[in-house]
Amino acid sequence: MQLKYIDVHSHLQFSAFDANREEILERMRAASVGTIVVGTQKTTSKSSIELAHRTYPHTEGSPLYVDKMWATVGLHPIHTSKSFHDEAELGGGEAAKAFTSRGEIFDYDTYLEMARDPRVVAIGECGLDYYEQVDAEDRETRLGADWRERQIDAFLGQIKVANEVRKPLMLHIRQVKGYGGGKAYDDVLELLKKYSKTQAHVHSFCGDPETAKKFIDFGCTLSFTGVITFRPEYAEAVKAVPLDRIMADTDSPYLSPVPYRGKQNEPAYVVEIIKKIAEIKELDFETARTAILENSFRAFKLEHR
Repeated sequence: MQLKYIDVHSHLQFSAFDANREEILERMRAASVGTIVVGTQKTTSKSSIELAHRTYPHTEGSPLYVDKMWATVGLHPIHTSKSFHDEAELGGGEAAKAFTSRGEIFDYDTYLEMARDPRVVAIGECGLDYYEQVDAEDRETRLGADWRERQIDAFLGQIKVANEVRKPLMLHIRQVKGYGGGKAYDDVLELLKKYSKTQAHVHSFCGDPETAKKFIDFGCTLSFTGVITFRPEYAEAVKAVPLDRIMADTDSPYLSPVPYRGKQNEPAYVVEIIKKIAEIKELDFETARTAILENSFRAFKLEHR
């Protein structure tokens, strides 16, 4: 399969896709879309590797090896604290809820071993998440008073893994509700400058143009999701990212772009995000598509894996 597009951040291993994963992979094949399957904790990191190694038959009977999937391994910052469960990630049932409610403590040796797999192209998603899901007082009750320190410890551990295996970081950064830069972005950048020896990629960038420039100046790449198709305030940030630093990601099964709002997201929908990037940057579609594809291969060294 000759790729035309790469969705640099999806969660195809999540239980949300158990019922229709084969159909989604067929649509990816038909659209010449590859993807990086991103881990969020031990279980989903392991399954991201398994998915990247698997062989899938063509639905019409002829053999098809889907070798255009890669994996990341990492601990998402929201999984470092208690009382979080996402059915799209692990599915329903008391066993899954019990697992996530404890909060995972980052295990350096386990993640380092997984990170050495040849299909693993980045470490993460990792970073800091300051999103206001609850008010400040209730947040400490639900997540624990040390929620921020737990996120930082896990992030630093993953920076250490990335430095060891010499693979880039897949960053998740989420500020408080609302548009703008903010302290989560500043805190991540400060930690990168102090500890990171590898490249870093900011997935699902939702900051302002000034924040984008800070990460660009540090040498990072950035990707945008379907959010840009229905939130016009992010257009200026898209314009601020040079063409050789920009990528697209679906974050599927979340954040479906227009015209698929309200439906389960999937990697093939990355085409709509690239169309919007081209429109915002006033480029013809083929110029944007080619540049974004080349950026994805270069940033994650996909041509060698």
